[in-house]
Amino acid sequence: MLHTVAPGTALRRGFTLIELLVVISIIAILMALLLPAVQQAREAARRTQCKNNLKQLTLALHNYHDVHSIFPPAYVGSPTVAGTAFGVSYPDHNRNGQAGYAWGALILPQMDQSPLSNAFNFSLPCWTPSQANAATTKLATFLCPSSRGPADGFDVLR
Repeated sequence: MLHTVAPGTALRRGFTLIELLVVISIIAILMALLLPAVQQAREAARRTQCKNNLKQLTLALHNYHDVHSIFPPAYVGSPTVAGTAFGVSYPDHNRNGQAGYAWGALILPQMDQSPLSNAFNFSLPCWTPSQANAATTKLATFLCPSSRGPADGFDVLR
């Protein structure tokens, strides 16, 4: 049977609702198959960044050893510093450790962080107001991108 169209009217061809639903469902299935691959690629990139961070820390530790002929101590503190200094109270009144510097602060020059290292006066407690900006600086090198928790880095003093 021939379909005739009246003169002056345009023949409209389009997709039916069923065709649109089939196309949308095929796209959704393809995306569901590709999403794990994308997530795996992202995780592989995070693992590579973590390995690079570890390599940078290892190189910094060995460079520290080359300069000082010893690896940095885990923590440098002053057992005589307790309670307050320069009007600033230590939060734990020295019960959880001395007000000193961890190894992360000691290797800053070897990590190309000399300006941050120079901001510290290692003869003063780390909690003095003059060192507040340097003490709260976060460095992403100390944090693995795949780790759970805060993504803003790691204090150089802890």
